Amino acid sequence: MTLSKEKGGFDFNLSKFGPRSPVDTYTMHYGKDGTGDITNTDNMRAFEKYVKRNIPHSQGVHTVMTDGGFGIARGKENLQEFLHRRLILCQITLSMALLRPGGRMCIKVFDTFLPFTNGLFYLVRSCFEKTSVFKPYSSRPANSERYLVAEGRFDEDIVRPVVEYLWSVNDKMGENEKIRAKYRNYSSNFTATSNSASDDEELLDVNDVVPLNIMTQDEAFVKFMKSHNDVFSKLQISSLEKIVDFVKNTSLQGEPREQIREECLREFGLDGMEERDARMGQAGLHSTNDLSSSAPEIAFRAIQRRNDHQRKGASKSTNYREMASKIRRLERTHISGEKPYLRKIGDWMVMPAVAERRCFVLGRGPRFQVVTWTLNGGTAEWVPLQYSLPAGTLLLASLTHNPRFEDTNRAQVTTAAVVLDAAMLGEMDIQNLSFKQRMGLVSRFADCLYREVDEGNAFGASRFPVLPLVVHRPVPFSNIVNMFHRFDEKSQLFRTSTKTDLSTSLLETFSWNCNSFVLICTPTGSFRNSIQYQLVCVVKGLHSNGLTERDFSAFLEKFSSS
Repeated sequence: MTLSKEKGGFDFNLSKFGPRSPVDTYTMHYGKDGTGDITNTDNMRAFEKYVKRNIPHSQGVHTVMTDGGFGIARGKENLQEFLHRRLILCQITLSMALLRPGGRMCIKVFDTFLPFTNGLFYLVRSCFEKTSVFKPYSSRPANSERYLVAEGRFDEDIVRPVVEYLWSVNDKMGENEKIRAKYRNYSSNFTATSNSASDDEELLDVNDVVPLNIMTQDEAFVKFMKSHNDVFSKLQISSLEKIVDFVKNTSLQGEPREQIREECLREFGLDGMEERDARMGQAGLHSTNDLSSSAPEIAFRAIQRRNDHQRKGASKSTNYREMASKIRRLERTHISGEKPYLRKIGDWMVMPAVAERRCFVLGRGPRFQVVTWTLNGGTAEWVPLQYSLPAGTLLLASLTHNPRFEDTNRAQVTTAAVVLDAAMLGEMDIQNLSFKQRMGLVSRFADCLYREVDEGNAFGASRFPVLPLVVHRPVPFSNIVNMFHRFDEKSQLFRTSTKTDLSTSLLETFSWNCNSFVLICTPTGSFRNSIQYQLVCVVKGLHSNGLTERDFSAFLEKFSSS
């Protein structure tokens, strides 16, 4: 959230985002009035509502970072803290509102001398387990920039009253600004520390958020503020004196930047990154060159090569398409005889699907469309969809058109992908994890991509809308008979319930055209092995490849105790 261009702000410059930036999952929100003005309380409330309704259980986010600021006119540099105080108040308040219990925030501030700023810090300390003030090495030591870091947000019943109080303070400051704009005779040179202010002037300003006498009673807080002010003031004075020395003596030499860079990388355990990237490039594993390629086949083969690289010594290269083409249909022989194929019932899970729309789904980032490769022997080529997914994403999914969501915010969805398995999620390689682990990560991935409609206020940074992902909770094969009862025999609609079927609470109950089940053998482990052991159970009416519910019931009754 930032000021829009219409409001005179710089707005987000997406062209400057790096190649590894998650632009495809990036959403810009401009508040209720569309300006992106964070000092408008209604905008903050609208942003909080939007964020929380896109998070499971509306818990809030884990981390919030703010970096707000604006230029200060020459000659008013010493007023930086005073001039930024309302912006800092709003950043702190909105961050606390967005966080879930236990969350953390990082807020850019400047000098912390005024009672107003000290009052904000006092309230933050009352809402978090730990607070500190930090100046990173990347911040110029000669300026007053620093960051308030708070960890371990307390529960909502403690934090919400503080948030509402600070929003009321912001509203009061907004009213005062309107009065000052109306009456031009109000002194523009008045500051909160002025001793000559009249009673009328004081009524037009908010000088503190917590009475000074209350803050001074907290000895630990007073010690905290004095200590960090002393440390950062000495650092700033020392740095300014050094600048003066360099101005007076131009022959002075500073510390070599390359040496400082190497020391920092070594300190953070990042030394050797360039050599590692070179090795990955030689092995054909470098993500920027391959997984982000606009050519689908190059990206697909790069994912397969990663699997081969992890399976050192394997005699045969990975070919997911060849493996998927051999997926068999469930036949009577699989549940008949003394030792039927599916006799170890506990090893198998069931996922609903549309048999003829099972496909690989390859994400290529925000600038390119998602492409699909159908598995039922259709067109042997990558087919584009008018959607996007993060680059380096490979899913095994079943497409469904016009799912009937009960949630009105999803009424515009025309296509969704019901995920059956996954190999990679946005360049995160999960090919060799267990099926349970893979589906758990897919669920979280889908939650991160999910966005509800907020027309006119929220805008995705991607060129195409994100492909909606539906993640079912795998059903044990022992419950397959109950799955038949979820079908409408005439329309073949399969009804999905949030509580029992979905791995996310973001989607509402919906119905969709479904004509099959996919049986997955979970002990097989990796994505590669899982594909080879899958079975497709086609449902026609209440029958599956000539099999009836009675056949399944008899089979389950005989082998459920095995």
